[in-house]
Amino acid sequence: MDDKHANDDQQTKELDQQYALFRLWLISPQAQVNPHLGPEAMIEEAMWMAWKEGYRYGKHQKNPARTK
Repeated sequence: MDDKHANDDQQTKELDQQYALFRLWLISPQAQVNPHLGPEAMIEEAMWMAWKEGYRYGKHQKNPARTK
């Protein structure tokens, strides 16, 4: 049980790092080059947040682990 919890914490840390990089990319000059990226980037960020929250709580799995 502790191993699974530690693994979840590790996955969460990795996702948080990926999200931090994603945020940095959103405000980077490369992201600003395309004038149409404004709303698209916001939508992408919202999708990323929704996916991340779903992933964190196991909603991405077809059969999420049952709590005993």
